[in-house]
Amino acid sequence: MKDKREVLQKSGYIIILLVAIIILFQWYTSQNSSRMVERNKNYALDSARLKAAQIDEELNNTLNLINTYTYFIGESLSEPEITAQMLAEMEKNSLFDAVMFTDMEGVDYASDGRVADVTDREFYYEGIKGNSSISIIFTPRFFNEKMACFYAPVRYKGEIIGVLRGAYLAEEHLQHMLDTTYFGEKADVFFCTPDGSVIASSDGKRYEGNLADWLVQSGVIDEDTALSVKEVFEHGGEGNFICSSDSKTDNICVMYLPENEYVLVQTFPKNVTQNMIKAENRVGIQLEAMLIGMFVLYIFTLLFRARREKKVLKQENKEKGYIINGINSLFIRYALVDFEAGTYRYLEGTKPENSGLEVDGRYEDLASHLCAILANEKDRPGFAAQICADAVVAALEEHNDIRFECYVQRENKREWEHINVICLERKDGRASKALYTRQNITDLKEKELRIQAEMSVANRKERQYRIAITSSAICTYEFNLTKDLLEEDIVRRIEGKKISLLERTGLKAPCKVSDWMEQNKDYVLKESMEEYSAVVNVENLRKRFEQGDSEVTAEYWEKNSEGKDLCVRQSFIMTRDDDSGDIMVLVVTKDITGSVKKQREQTQALQDALMQA
Repeated sequence: MKDKREVLQKSGYIIILLVAIIILFQWYTSQNSSRMVERNKNYALDSARLKAAQIDEELNNTLNLINTYTYFIGESLSEPEITAQMLAEMEKNSLFDAVMFTDMEGVDYASDGRVADVTDREFYYEGIKGNSSISIIFTPRFFNEKMACFYAPVRYKGEIIGVLRGAYLAEEHLQHMLDTTYFGEKADVFFCTPDGSVIASSDGKRYEGNLADWLVQSGVIDEDTALSVKEVFEHGGEGNFICSSDSKTDNICVMYLPENEYVLVQTFPKNVTQNMIKAENRVGIQLEAMLIGMFVLYIFTLLFRARREKKVLKQENKEKGYIINGINSLFIRYALVDFEAGTYRYLEGTKPENSGLEVDGRYEDLASHLCAILANEKDRPGFAAQICADAVVAALEEHNDIRFECYVQRENKREWEHINVICLERKDGRASKALYTRQNITDLKEKELRIQAEMSVANRKERQYRIAITSSAICTYEFNLTKDLLEEDIVRRIEGKKISLLERTGLKAPCKVSDWMEQNKDYVLKESMEEYSAVVNVENLRKRFEQGDSEVTAEYWEKNSEGKDLCVRQSFIMTRDDDSGDIMVLVVTKDITGSVKKQREQTQALQDALMQA
């Protein structure tokens, strides 16, 4: 009867444990679903940010293109007039679907000769003010589709004579950029104006009215999510919202482009999340089965554990003996110190090396012996103060062990030793008993001293190298490329005078080095602006360092503080800091005006000689 009761009791424990495992699995399934939804939400937000940055960059590149067109057109005009033939030629050789020109009276000219009044258009009254931007036209005069227009003013001899406009069919041009898939499932992506009107979509369909209202009506999102979406449209920024379970999408991302006032809306396919949850739950079921199997295996293991326990304990004692023997090879002598009684005692099997020192006695005698064996007499008073009982107890208040490095002499032989003090027992927070050990570290210390000597030589060579690369430099400074941080002022020496380059740009250390590079463009000559902008920027330096370039050089012309043209060679020497891992940059600026002018004179002389020949 008793055996039956014990069996039933153990069976009850097993059933309870199995029920607990099932409950835990249900909890795991719920948590896993929530975690998967949240992870996909964050993944979708990251993807939407990349897509927004990509579209933003495409729009900016196109705007730069139309600015380039207007510049070259203005430079090539012989009279302040742009004809339909010129527009047709530009349209033929450009990537735009259409190229149009609006004169100062608001008359819009197409490449085929058609004209229209556009005085009510934003691109007209903004363009004649000298502004260049992007304008989405939902009801164009010359076409039947929405147009994405990029406009810029055209100048003739410095005067604005009209507005040049390059246009794309918005729905066709933007559709391929909006196309997005997640694990083979297409996502619906919309490109909108701040009022919620859809400019283009990834499916190529046309949408009328406010996008958020349409998404609610079609069941893609719920009404609460739609309110949050409208909040982003009205107030700017970005948002990522999880939709209700009966919605057709899992989550929706809404964000303004970084540099343009347009909104990107992206939905995350619900099938992707559901498939992930099913796959994870399938793994969970397998895990549950394995846990139950492991539990059964554990029960059987317990039955054999008692038989093995004696053997295991014996083996453990044997291994501990190995450990003790190994420690004895490092520490030959052990002394137990009782700070309360003020005594010491060498442990069994060890004895003091000095025959004049007793195996046990007063702690003061042990401390005196440790001081007496120091090789340098001048070190003994300081060491005596450190090794006295009160000093050791005070040091052990914040540490469990302390170590002293000593240079000792025994039998006319000098050696390096570590005296280790290990706290064994505390009373009221103060060390009451400690173990003293001594270890010979002569070989290790001599190796350390050799390394220090080698490091000293390396540091000297580094200083010599720094002096070599900064010689004849008119300016040197350092900054943290990883943190985009300039911590100290930039000072340039010109004819013996020190000039702060940060002050002339209106900056003050510490500041962002990217801000300094941007502000310094005001002093760079136009002929060198392209090279300066391409090389002297934080992103380029990071990219070059990642590619393995430790030194980047830029040569450009600039105006100095006295208004004189100066050609400089700027070398950016990049290294990674061993402690922080940050990329540190040493900038060396040298004046190469003389050599550049001489080279130009030689080139000119050669050209003159060739012309004469």
